[in-house]
Amino acid sequence: MWHLLLGRQGHGRQLNLGGSGDKKDKLLIGGLAVVILGSIVALVMGLVSSTTPPPIKHALHIGCVVPGCGWEKDITEAEYQEKVKTLNGHLEGLTNNLHWPCEKCHEPRQTAMIMEQCPACGKWFMPNQRLQLWNLPVKDPQVCPHCGKDIMQAYRQKKAAGKVL
Repeated sequence: MWHLLLGRQGHGRQLNLGGSGDKKDKLLIGGLAVVILGSIVALVMGLVSSTTPPPIKHALHIGCVVPGCGWEKDITEAEYQEKVKTLNGHLEGLTNNLHWPCEKCHEPRQTAMIMEQCPACGKWFMPNQRLQLWNLPVKDPQVCPHCGKDIMQAYRQKKAAGKVL
C-alpha cells in the first residue's frame, strides 16, 4: 500500500518497503514518520496550552475603581489562576480586565481590578483603560496620581537608561 502513496509505477523510482529494501527508502519513511509524529505532538500541545492560564510574570495588585473607596490588595498567583479558571478558558485577551469583589465598599458589582505600578515612583495606580470600562474620567496622557509623571514618558526614560521594565 505504501508504494501506492509514495511512488507510482512507471513514474520514476518506487519505494521498496520490504525486508531487503534500499537504505534511502527506509530513511525517507523514517523521516516522514518523524514529521507526522511531530505535527501531532505540536497540535496536541497547542490545544493543551490554549486552555492553560498565562503565568504571572510579576507581582499583581488589585484596587477598587469606585471613587473615594481606595481599597487595594496584593494577590497571589493562586488567586489569579483561580480567577482565570472561572472564565472556563475563555480568556480572549481579557486577563488584565478581570474583576474581583471589593472587600471595603462591598459594591454589588465586582469593582476591584488589576492596577499598574508607576515606572517613576513605584506606587500603584488604576490605568486609563480600566477606568474607561466604568465610564470614569481619565487623564490624557496617563499620569501617575502619586508623582504626577507621564507614564509613557517614564517608561521611555527607563528604557533609554537600560533599566529592565
